[in-house]
Amino acid sequence: SLATFAAYVGLRGFTPQLAYTEKPMDMMFMTSSYRTDSIPPADAWMAGESINYYYFGYLIYGTLSRIVDITTWVGYNLALTTTASMAAVAAGGAAYNIVRRSVSVRMASLAAVVGGFFVVVAGNMRGAIEFVRAPSATWEQGWWGTVGWASSRVIVDGGQDFTETINEFPWFSLLLGDLHPHLTALPFTILAIVLAIGAVLTGGSERPDRAGWGKLIVAGMLVGALYPLNSLDFPTYLVLFVLAIAVVGGWNRRTLEKVAVVAVSSLIAWLPFTLRFVSFAGGNTSQLPSWLQDIPVLPRLLTTIAFYKHDRTSVGEFLIVFGLFWIIALLYFAL
Repeated sequence: SLATFAAYVGLRGFTPQLAYTEKPMDMMFMTSSYRTDSIPPADAWMAGESINYYYFGYLIYGTLSRIVDITTWVGYNLALTTTASMAAVAAGGAAYNIVRRSVSVRMASLAAVVGGFFVVVAGNMRGAIEFVRAPSATWEQGWWGTVGWASSRVIVDGGQDFTETINEFPWFSLLLGDLHPHLTALPFTILAIVLAIGAVLTGGSERPDRAGWGKLIVAGMLVGALYPLNSLDFPTYLVLFVLAIAVVGGWNRRTLEKVAVVAVSSLIAWLPFTLRFVSFAGGNTSQLPSWLQDIPVLPRLLTTIAFYKHDRTSVGEFLIVFGLFWIIALLYFAL
């Protein structure tokens, strides 16, 4: 952990300036979180309004910066460093514990290093493909301006105006230095995966004792933290954890009780955020039939969740982004 932290500090020292792209926005969120005495923090760019965003990552690092009495620009760079270090250690630890059951300590340690590298640094296959096509051009034309930036714009929507979507991966974000929620949430998404793996490896269909119920409540709170960290991650990893519980116990009454405990604790623990947060997605509930508008919860769901009708990711685009990791996963499960 210390080695990873020190390595990224050294790298970040070459470009510590908080300029360009979306760093000013991130800096505003962090500064507001640094100065706040209540939540949600005040919006420094819109007088009288509070921040309506998934601000929990900024609040964590802003509070830490305030406690140790450092300026926010230093805290911002250390937040990037801490996120990189935590993610690498979490991914490495998860890889170690997964394979340690069937290999030696030396091989498990190697798996930890490789796991941390693949999750935090490796990215997608765009750079490798371009390098194979034209090795010299990859460097001579400026790596960042060609392969580097293009690696985060792999998936392109068709139509009259081709639109490059944003497909950032951790190392791209860490090099760019934008302290976005999808980056600060990374260690916590790995934690959610580890919780799901733990549920499969150690869980059972028996009724939990008091300590067991306590662990489920804490697990639910940890998974629920993804909602104020990076809201789109929350449903994905909640479903993953629920499926892990079901794989072990099957769909029976005890499993449903466990799922209910996890789901309720994941929601209740973060009500201070949820009650003030207005989702960016969804249509206008007034467009629904009048008899639907008065039903609790349902109008919000119907205007937030819908079938996707637009461009689809091509097989080639999908394989460039996820192909390497699919191969590794398939080989692991096959062996």
